[in-house]
Amino acid sequence: MITINSDVVHGLVFLSLFFFLPFLLLSVLSFLLPFCFFLFSFTLVIAQCSLPFSFFYARNCKAFFHVLSSAYVATGHNDGHA
Repeated sequence: MITINSDVVHGLVFLSLFFFLPFLLLSVLSFLLPFCFFLFSFTLVIAQCSLPFSFFYARNCKAFFHVLSSAYVATGHNDGHA
């Protein structure tokens, strides 16, 4: 009967985690980064649009949101409607 040493199993588990964990983290971060960018941009839009005392921000609010939403669509995370 073949017996497997527990140290060998622990070593294989450690090596697999050591080699695959960075790739897993990078893939998760690359998936979440556009959403974080969109939320940050949307927060900036809300902050700039909610300044009633500034005519400059109120005038450029629509253009600012258009630029940010176009940048989000350019990342490739849109629903197919350009």
